[in-house]
Amino acid sequence: SVKAITILKDALRIAKEESYSYGQIRANHFLGWYYVEVLNNRNKGIQLYKTAIDLATKHKNYDELFWVYVLLKDAYIFVGDYISAINLLNEAMSTAENITRGNKYLVSVYAGLFQCYGGLGNFDRANEAFKQAVKLAIEAKDMHELWFLYSSMADTRMLENKPKVALAYLNKASEIGDKTKESYNVLNLQTKVDLLIQLNRIREAETLCWKIRDAMATMAAYDFVGSNNASLSYIYLAHKKYEKALEYALRSYEETKATGDMENLVELDTTLAKIYELKGDFQRSNYYNKHYIQQHSQILKKERILEYQSKQYDKYIKSIESAKKSKQIYVFLSLFLFLILLLGIAFFVIKHRNTQLEVRLLDEIAKAEEEKRLKMQIEMDSKARELTMMAMAADQKNALWQSVQQKLKEKLNDLPSVSEKEVRDVFKIIAQNSDTNDEWGTFKVHFESVHPQFFTILSQINANLTHLELRQCAYIKINLSPKQVSNLLNITPDSVKKARLRIKKKLNLSTEDSLTKFIATIQG
Repeated sequence: SVKAITILKDALRIAKEESYSYGQIRANHFLGWYYVEVLNNRNKGIQLYKTAIDLATKHKNYDELFWVYVLLKDAYIFVGDYISAINLLNEAMSTAENITRGNKYLVSVYAGLFQCYGGLGNFDRANEAFKQAVKLAIEAKDMHELWFLYSSMADTRMLENKPKVALAYLNKASEIGDKTKESYNVLNLQTKVDLLIQLNRIREAETLCWKIRDAMATMAAYDFVGSNNASLSYIYLAHKKYEKALEYALRSYEETKATGDMENLVELDTTLAKIYELKGDFQRSNYYNKHYIQQHSQILKKERILEYQSKQYDKYIKSIESAKKSKQIYVFLSLFLFLILLLGIAFFVIKHRNTQLEVRLLDEIAKAEEEKRLKMQIEMDSKARELTMMAMAADQKNALWQSVQQKLKEKLNDLPSVSEKEVRDVFKIIAQNSDTNDEWGTFKVHFESVHPQFFTILSQINANLTHLELRQCAYIKINLSPKQVSNLLNITPDSVKKARLRIKKKLNLSTEDSLTKFIATIQG
């Protein structure tokens, strides 16, 4: 975090010194995001977002402006300040209406209003904003925003306690997300798991939960950390498999605790209290009930709820004490319980041994994976060196051909017996032999083995990049100079420079941006 903030602050300082408005906007924007999302310092983050908005408005950078509006709205929602979020979105709407082609920004504005009104429980206004946002998204053919809208409507329907309707919207969102390959579409599936559990469709929930488990493990979405393990806990609790339910509940508890998400944590408190009660461990059940009461009252901050919970807690303590007395009687009465204890000890010994074996096996797997990774890295480095050598060899060959052509032309011109047609024929043969297409085909095969997604990523940025422009980008990627590129393409260095300017324009880079640095960042 310290390194990240230092880098961002350095970027902001340099941008200010060079009067680089776009850099100042971005630096404030990303600093704001970092303070809110990573450091949980909402006040500092919101101040930085507002600075980014003022700069973007001043310099009329509307794409950046509305991106910051959307993320600041999310920051307000994150802290539960829906009123500030609505005021911000109304400001964004007014700005959009006063600029040329501002309609393209209104989709995200109405989507945000729908989200805020739903959070406040004003479902009539939420539905109005939703319909307007869907209409604009369809007109703009903005499938990402449409996916987001249906996902959010599912959340709103859940707030209205309409799980079946919510499930229908969620299925629609998932269908769109599959088509557009939304990276966060798996979160819809996790929400679907929770809805299926709520609708008591436990088998379907369990199947889906395991299907998305690996994908969910890679997601860092705040509200969903620990959710997959929590769902498995509820599922196993429904199956009355208390050991499994406890295992996954504890995993979820640790994951959620690390995020500081107290709302999800108090739900897990009640789950763990119930599981321990069913297992007969009243001491731990008591601990999680007590923790639930403390944290829940802190979230709600209402004395009447705290008093109610305290009464419920006293009542619960009495029931636990009564249960303890009953249990003590049974503990001392039966040899059967003693045998169960022995079996339990034997079980834990065996489990401990199995755990040790699993740890060793995991260590061996980890070592093998590391060796495999190192081997692959060595192979990739070797291929990269081979790629550069191929390009250099082709460069030297073309330079040699050009030198030969120049000297041959001088000699042939000095021979009076050689006609102009014969000279052209000779150079035609030389040009055919110096054709670099075959060399490019071989080079491209080796290049794509080292950078398999490079051309795909460039084409996604701008599908109108020509074959020669893509080729130039590949040579830039391996750090060839303009002179070397001109030799490889049989064009002048000046033509190379002009081509690079066209490429920068197609990649939406400003004249100050470095094409070489931009291409170096493409991890293809």
